[in-house]
Formats: sequence, C-alpha cells, structure tokens
Amino acid sequence: MLVKMFKKMLKILLKRIYFETNSQKFRVLISHINPRLEVFSSNEDQYVSLNYKEKIIWFRVRDGSYIDGILASNVLHSKYLIDIISSLVPKNTIYIDVGSNVGSILIPVAAAAPEVEVYGFEPSPLIFKQLKDSCSANPTLNNIQVHNFGLGSRNTILKFFDVGATNGNRGTSSFLKNHDNINGETIDVQVHTLDDFFVKRSRRVSLIKIDVQGFEFDVLQGACDIIKKDRPYVLFEHEDEYHQNASAKRDLIRGFFEDLNYTIFAVDPDAPSVLRMANLSGYVNSNLIAFPKL
Repeated sequence: MLVKMFKKMLKILLKRIYFETNSQKFRVLISHINPRLEVFSSNEDQYVSLNYKEKIIWFRVRDGSYIDGILASNVLHSKYLIDIISSLVPKNTIYIDVGSNVGSILIPVAAAAPEVEVYGFEPSPLIFKQLKDSCSANPTLNNIQVHNFGLGSRNTILKFFDVGATNGNRGTSSFLKNHDNINGETIDVQVHTLDDFFVKRSRRVSLIKIDVQGFEFDVLQGACDIIKKDRPYVLFEHEDEYHQNASAKRDLIRGFFEDLNYTIFAVDPDAPSVLRMANLSGYVNSNLIAFPKL
C-alpha cells in the first residue's frame, strides 16, 4: 500500500518539472515516466520527454543552453528538418548525422525510422557526453551509434575551437576559428573521412546531414565516394559569415555538386515542403539540400 502511494505521489511530482535557463523558467511537461527514475536526481541536469510521431523520446538538458531551452519548453528543435529527414530515409538504409550536437535531430529521426541505421558524429567532448547520455535514456532505440571525433577531408588531428560549458550556444564550436568561438578553448581532435569510416558498409547511405559551423565543405570532400556510389540526399548548413571569402566557398560547393550531377535547393523553415533552387550567387545563411539528378 505504501509503495503504491509513493509511486502515485512521485508520478504527480514528476508531471511538472521546472528548471532555470538564463534566469527564465521553462515548464516541462512529463508525459511519460521513465522507469529509471534516477535520471531525475541531479540538480544541475534534467531529462525531459517529448513526443514525435507517437514515440516518446528523452533528452538530457542543461541550464543555460540555447537548444536545451527549446527542448525544455516541450518543443522539438528544428522540427521541420526532422520531418524532412524522416521522410527521405527508406528502411534498411543509413542516415549520417555530422555535427549531432545534443541529438536534437538524430534521436527523433531514429525513433521515427527504427529500421534505419543512424550514425552520429560530435567532436566536442563536452557535448558528446550529453549526446551519449540522451541516447542512453532511450534504450529502445537500438539503431543509434554515436562517435566522439570529427569528420573532414582527410584522416588527421586538427585544432578544435570549443566554446566551453558556459557558452549559451555550444553548437558554435568548430574546426574553423571565427567570431563565435574566438574566446573558447582549443583542443586537439581526431578527424576521419566518411569514406574511410563507411568503406565496409553493408547498406546504402540515404541521407547525410552536415551542420559543422563552416566546415561543411571539408566534410563533403571526405565523402566523395559515398556520394558517387550511394547518391544520398545531402542536407547541410551554409553561413557566409563563417568564411573570409564566402563567394569563393559558395563556388566550391556549387562546383562540387555540379560535378556529381546534383541540384541544390534552399530549405525554407516557414515552408519546408516547398523547395526552390538555391541562389548561391549572393549572400547565403540557411540550410540547403542537394538532390541527385535522375
């Protein structure tokens, strides 16, 4: 009897959890009680649950983080991208998420596409720990593999500019030094190419998502063989502000995909179902998606 009363009280208590982010309180609605109740024991971190396509998914969230604040307000971050990716990855294929951050896109996609192998890559040790914790909080998602190293045009060790734990947007860490991470910590990080990592793959790669704060072209160069053979969709971010010669970088990206017989479209977050040809002749600060031509 006492056990039942305790469980009932605990369930009521966990229905509403509050934590402070940048001095603002976000209400977190817990719609599903994780049987591993110890995840709620930390004062610094909390785990929140969200629903995507009738699947309950969990995220570890920390105070003072931009993406975490969105998740804590019971909203999926970049849901329009999650919807696009989920619709373009057929069963028994591979989805690659480069720059996985805390898993805000990777985990919902894995939940919506359980028969797809999902690979995530996050070079920041700090962010990777949070990503790993969130994946562990979803034990039924056995189609996820995450790796703590970078991806680029060659296998090497590179300087990584990590903004650190106190930065409100830790996703601005990058292999490129820029105005977002200039005051951060510099660490050495192992870098591999996608072609080498997936050389023995048994499934076709159906989509590659790349969000690496200006390092996207380097990742693409290391994935030429995959793109030539598997013809995946390539969803990537491009922001002119991260490049000293943005026009030249756009020309490289355009030439790369033209040589591989791809067409680049711009993704409008307000109308993601309507794709328009990307205009790379002027300023670009958006998500782009490259489609293989028939």
